[in-house]
Amino acid sequence: MGLNRAQRDELDRRVQAIDWTDEARAFGSPQRLQLVDWMLSSRMVEDEIRKSFRNPAQAERMIEYTRPRMVEKVTGTPIVSNPAQWNPGNILDPQPDWSFCGWVRRTTYTISHRNARRVLHPQVRDTTSYETMGEDGDDRLTVFDLAGTRPLVPVTPGLFDAHPRLWVLRPDPPQAQAMRARVARLGVDIVPAMIAGTVLDNPEYRHLEPGDVAALLLSPLPQGSLALAARMTPPRYRRLMSLWAPTQLASPRRVDGAALRRELDSLGGDIRAWRTVGTVVARLSV
Repeated sequence: MGLNRAQRDELDRRVQAIDWTDEARAFGSPQRLQLVDWMLSSRMVEDEIRKSFRNPAQAERMIEYTRPRMVEKVTGTPIVSNPAQWNPGNILDPQPDWSFCGWVRRTTYTISHRNARRVLHPQVRDTTSYETMGEDGDDRLTVFDLAGTRPLVPVTPGLFDAHPRLWVLRPDPPQAQAMRARVARLGVDIVPAMIAGTVLDNPEYRHLEPGDVAALLLSPLPQGSLALAARMTPPRYRRLMSLWAPTQLASPRRVDGAALRRELDSLGGDIRAWRTVGTVVARLSV
């Protein structure tokens, strides 16, 4: 669930409170990266797209397409598109008494609608044949939730703002697959019990809903966020992130295990490395 009106107003106040100096306005600045963090955790992009694209498969495809391009427009740095083709007037430009949330929603709408015909090619399967299998209270097709085709969505918006000490150590692909299978059978309430007493556990989870914990641990990294994940990682751990992040996609990729082990050895095998990269991936995934 995304932000309500009061939460959007509060986010706008936080954005307006930033001292937008020339350095803060510079493309790729820490302040712009903070806006990316707020935008992704708010799920405004996803909410805006799902209002327009009622077919779940089409909505997920447009989210995959639109989200990295929204990040580009906030940061002013390229991820998936050619900056030579950008319209400079479309890059975020903070203004006094300006609504960041309004800008995100309008820009999301424009990108997704202008590109829908090209992006939603025939390979995006029409799901209308499933409509007879029932809908839930949110007007979503229950068959997709049961089939596990939707990413887990946190119950509470702004998790990392509400819990500044929150870190996430993500399970490796085989463990994540097994956990998702159990969640599909038993529900998200099983997750805290599954990780209790393991390295995946975090005392901060005691203050979260089970659905929040499940989303942090198991939501796949969006395909278009691989480059952004490396960019948002502290330099010390950036190579580790580049080597490891492909294992966190919905369809995990094989990685160079020897190179990954060498990089981890160079970091002293510190668990903080895994917490750092895991937290960045969780921020981009939920």
